[in-house]
Amino acid sequence: MLSKLSLVIPLSTIQAVRFQLLHTPPYKIHFAGDLKYAVGDVEVREKELNTIKDLQRQFNDRPIWMAASIHRGEEEVILRVHDELIKAYPSLLLILVPRHPQDIKNVSLALKKQKVNFVLRSTMELVSINTRVYLVDTLGELRMLYRVTPIAVVGGSFLPSLSGHNFSEAAAAGCAVLTGPHVGHFYHMLVEMW
Repeated sequence: MLSKLSLVIPLSTIQAVRFQLLHTPPYKIHFAGDLKYAVGDVEVREKELNTIKDLQRQFNDRPIWMAASIHRGEEEVILRVHDELIKAYPSLLLILVPRHPQDIKNVSLALKKQKVNFVLRSTMELVSINTRVYLVDTLGELRMLYRVTPIAVVGGSFLPSLSGHNFSEAAAAGCAVLTGPHVGHFYHMLVEMW
């Protein structure tokens, strides 16, 4: 099957060797770097710029951090950390972005159970000084949201059954990027960024 391909672009030398072991002709193997760095145009469109300004007004110069692409089970870790951080930064706001839309309901229920004051993005409810968590239940806004926060924790990395997510988009937006210990094949990206 691999002999039918006209081009193979592996991520690393190790992958190139593996493709050769699978009988891919060497002349078909070419390196182009990691396509995960190809985050595209990071310029902000006018509509996004207006949304960013609106959110910044609502957030009112409060300290902010974001937990993006959070998987089921990871929100517990993030919320415990947020509880600890609030002790040092009482006005701290967490922007919480679950990876899967179907997890929003469970996260909402957990926040209600813990009596955490939160706002769902889709409701367009204004963020008040008492809001502790801004829960993002919309799709396609992560790039814009990275522009609102100085710190982004990228999920998929806090439980051993997970293997991280691409954090180059957060870095390209100027965020300080944090991950958990389970980054899987994103480890090489982490090393390059270090």
